[in-house]
Amino acid sequence: MLKTILLLSPVYVTLFWSVILSLFPEEKTAPRAFLGKFMIAAFVVYVSHLLFFSSLSDIYCRLDPFYQLASLMVYPLFYIYIRLLTTDKHFSFRKHYHFLILPIVLFLFYLIGAFFAPADEYKKYVFNRSIVSDDTWIKYLKIVFFLMRVVFVLQVIVTISLNYQLIKKYGSKAAQYYSEIQDTSVAPIRLLNLFVVITAVSSIVLAVIGRDYFKHELVGIAIASAVFTSMLFIIGLIGYKQISLNPVPETLSPKIESTNEKELNVRPREEIIEKIKDVFERDQCYLNSQITIQDVANKIGTNRTYISSAINYYFQTNFCTFVNQYRIEKLIHVLQNEGDISMQHMADLCGFGSVDSMKRAVFARTNIPFNKWKEQILKSGCF
Repeated sequence: MLKTILLLSPVYVTLFWSVILSLFPEEKTAPRAFLGKFMIAAFVVYVSHLLFFSSLSDIYCRLDPFYQLASLMVYPLFYIYIRLLTTDKHFSFRKHYHFLILPIVLFLFYLIGAFFAPADEYKKYVFNRSIVSDDTWIKYLKIVFFLMRVVFVLQVIVTISLNYQLIKKYGSKAAQYYSEIQDTSVAPIRLLNLFVVITAVSSIVLAVIGRDYFKHELVGIAIASAVFTSMLFIIGLIGYKQISLNPVPETLSPKIESTNEKELNVRPREEIIEKIKDVFERDQCYLNSQITIQDVANKIGTNRTYISSAINYYFQTNFCTFVNQYRIEKLIHVLQNEGDISMQHMADLCGFGSVDSMKRAVFARTNIPFNKWKEQILKSGCF
């Protein structure tokens, strides 16, 4: 009974998130819906585990090819989910099919072997992958299965690496475009990716140990169930809350550009810098918590790429940090003149979108916790 409950835990969690993420139209977005597909694939995987350890051999044998397919689809689906969050606006079969084609091809090869292999031999092979058999189709299945395992490990490594690059690139681009990056924060996505890494590593470790080890090892099943159930629940919860990220125009560079004198000649350089300073110092546009680099470009009458290049090169920072420098100067002025007012009032007066954004900006600039920094300002009157 306890064994069944442990095996059912990840099944219930993946089923729950499959339904929630896929079937609620009022909350449905392309990334969230695709995370639902990830959960559906995971659901098939854990149903297969349940059948394997429950001695329902006939049902499991029929499901085994689909278990292999689901195992190979999980990480490509998660990678597409991260792409939809960070770079791609919507799913396109033409644009994304190549991430899914290898699992489907291997599945078809495996399905052919499962269909033509003698039923008794195939059943023995499914429950004992190391079985020695003279049957040609079993030998064929062993080769395909080995390729599947190699592809699975490569998928984990490549997916984790590519996800990290996508998240990092998006974070850099968001800082170039938005002044308030609370709604574009990649922290939850980094956390989500971390839990997927933990799940992936656990899957590889358990694959190396082999499922036969867990047939009569209740403690092992309990540990595996606890890890996968908790990780998958957290992944679903973070994905449910993180509906989408604000879009970032593709024309912006994700890094500080090394603009040289030829790209910005002297006269336009002086003019653009003076106009940027004028907009920030005279108009105090930084007090608008939602201001973007496009808004600044519109005020000055130029394009956002030119503004971004000027800020990157001449101030050696990105747009978000540049705006927050003005907000922090305003915050110092507020503290010196109005004293220790409420945190929310401070944030509102200085253009920060939230108290947390204000604290992060101060810490990023000073490397001092906000409360300690505030005490220094209040005591000394300057910083």
